[in-house]
Amino acid sequence: MSRFIHQPHDKFFKQSMANRQVASEFFKTHLPAELLEKIDFSTLELQKETFIDEAYKSHAADVVYQVRLGQAPAYLYVLCEHQSEVDKIMAFRLLVYTVRIMELHEKRYSDQPLPLVYPIVVYTGENPWDAPLDFFELFGEQQASAREVWLKPYPLIDVQRLDNAVLRKQLWSGLMQFVLKFRYIQELATAYQIVFPWLSEIEQHQGIALGKNVLQYLIDGIETNNQQLFIEKAKEYLLPELRGEAMTLAQLFEKQGFEKGMQKGKLEGMQEALLATAKKLVLEGLSITKIEQVTGLPVSKIKALHPVEEI
Repeated sequence: MSRFIHQPHDKFFKQSMANRQVASEFFKTHLPAELLEKIDFSTLELQKETFIDEAYKSHAADVVYQVRLGQAPAYLYVLCEHQSEVDKIMAFRLLVYTVRIMELHEKRYSDQPLPLVYPIVVYTGENPWDAPLDFFELFGEQQASAREVWLKPYPLIDVQRLDNAVLRKQLWSGLMQFVLKFRYIQELATAYQIVFPWLSEIEQHQGIALGKNVLQYLIDGIETNNQQLFIEKAKEYLLPELRGEAMTLAQLFEKQGFEKGMQKGKLEGMQEALLATAKKLVLEGLSITKIEQVTGLPVSKIKALHPVEEI
């Protein structure tokens, strides 16, 4: 019922803003001067998408126009609120909607820079609007911190470029970062000489859980021919509890490798049997189609057995 009551508002707003003369005049009236100087209004183009969440569709409608801003595309987003109650988190909703518009643009034009999205809210409620217009005001006591760190260049930790000596001074997080770097270190013996003494130090500081996690990660990443080196260095450097964990993991690794080898051998044996059957059927003059149906082998392999023509 609520949606039915508000449908006339949605329809009126959308149909009005779909008129390019209305939209053009609206934007020229309400956009800041610095944008108006750069916008080519002859490129104003209505978009068909809506970005409103389902929970808000009973009291809101939106329209999106694409326009050229200098040499690049931009979007003018207008959200019309019909409810009488003020939405206290409108600034957050606008952030979500504008990000969705940028996300859609990126999917369509992945080789282009992200577009500017300029949002405007049209409010028709009876009560005066008293919700924050500034997104950062929603952070309350953390507003100053949010302004300081939000929408700024993000910190990047390039693990491969971190200095090992610097990492070694960080007992806990340094170990995690070094091990992430570990798989790309060519000299495994040298890497193990760093990791395993480090793990012993961790064990002395009640870091058994982290140590086990590290050992599992290491064993998951090693090749079969490096297993012996892993065992040797674990025996040489690790304390009893993590040494036992390393030996257990090595045994499991060996068992899994054996089982995979057995499975591979079975599959290869089945393949050989199917090829033998196919070859026999070829010699008996059966058509390629029939042989394919019987054996399940691809046509290319059947033809390779004997280049016969399809019957």
